[in-house]
Amino acid sequence: MTTHHHLKSPSHLRLSVLWNIELDEASREAHWDALTIWCAQRGAYLGGTPPCACIVLIPARPRFTKQLERWLAAQRGISEFRVCSSSSEMATPLASMDGPNGCASVQTPQELSALLEALGNYQQHLVESLQHSIDILPQLSRALRGWRSGS
Repeated sequence: MTTHHHLKSPSHLRLSVLWNIELDEASREAHWDALTIWCAQRGAYLGGTPPCACIVLIPARPRFTKQLERWLAAQRGISEFRVCSSSSEMATPLASMDGPNGCASVQTPQELSALLEALGNYQQHLVESLQHSIDILPQLSRALRGWRSGS
């Protein structure tokens, strides 16, 4: 039986975060680092810097947005956030945004820069994965030769 794996093209989410006013810079950076780690653990790639609209680039997964929203809502340092799909659908309201459903439909230079950074992070992940695969080929080859010879 043959199993076929289809690679879905990545999609992106537009993320806007407003910090609590009493949060100091070090705490903001710690929250951002935690978000970066949270995303990386789920195969998502973050680009940009808060409070500008930041982009999370992910292989398309329908439940990721809800998981991200729950994680953001649980963070005490975040006063408001909004996550929009690449098709500009609103997932969580943020009063300061314009456009249909509360999401800005035109990407700003900051959003485009964040998208490029997220794409770069995704590309770096692919390069590292490919390099890991290349690195283990000799070990696999030796193991296969040993298996064939009955060792």
